[in-house]
Amino acid sequence: MRSRRTFVLAFSIVLLLLPTVVQADDALSGAMLHAEGKALLAKADFDGALARYLAAARAAPGNPTFRQDALVLKRVVAQRKALDAPKRHPKWEGIAMSLHAFYLEHDLSGEAVALGRRGLKLLANGAAENRLAEALLEAGRDADALKLLTAKPTWTRDVRSRIFHGVALARTAQLKQATALAKTVKLPPKADHRLLRDAARLEAVLGQEARAAAWLVKAFEATPVANLPAFKAAVRTHADFRRVLAGPAMTKAFATQSKQKALGCSGASDCGSCPKRGGCGGKN
Repeated sequence: MRSRRTFVLAFSIVLLLLPTVVQADDALSGAMLHAEGKALLAKADFDGALARYLAAARAAPGNPTFRQDALVLKRVVAQRKALDAPKRHPKWEGIAMSLHAFYLEHDLSGEAVALGRRGLKLLANGAAENRLAEALLEAGRDADALKLLTAKPTWTRDVRSRIFHGVALARTAQLKQATALAKTVKLPPKADHRLLRDAARLEAVLGQEARAAAWLVKAFEATPVANLPAFKAAVRTHADFRRVLAGPAMTKAFATQSKQKALGCSGASDCGSCPKRGGCGGKN
């Protein structure tokens, strides 16, 4: 009789623990599927990565990161198909901007370069040229970026183009020209956090820590609150900032907090990766 009661008690305990064990297995399975998806995305296998992300979200429905990554990548796959359609999409440039941001955030510079070339050929405007220049710089193709950016006189280009030109000059050891160009850069009063970061980037690649830090303070203050941790992390790991990161002015700059009060932000590091981009129009 005692052995029967012992068996019943043990069986009851197993039943109580079973949901926890299943949840742990689901979480592990979800993590493995998500990791596989990230590896496929790094190889620009978007369909394969999406399949793994969706499977990870199903395996671990309580994980918000898995859900958001699947949602973002599902949108990216749809956008890629929209740009490849025989008939030009009416919002081609807006979609290209979103994809450009996603590609650079996920170290897919090759995809960004290919998209940039398509965009410049199709749109033939300054914004498209800037996206291609940025993609070439991120891909380490400094000479190609410089060739693109010197095809027109400096005075005909906007401030972002001039900044990228300066970065390309500095990276190709033309420091005197890069320094002279940096002195001519004047940002508009309401420059967004990305343009402010780019100004800091030019000063950083020239080794001007104090100037780079001053721009970064403004950039971090202008960054939406939810985006700030990822935005700071991206700056920390960017090669153009490596030379000045250890300085005291930069250390102080990284303590800067956002002065923005964006509501409803998803927390993606860039609007191009945000699943709510259509709702706020990228204004947050």
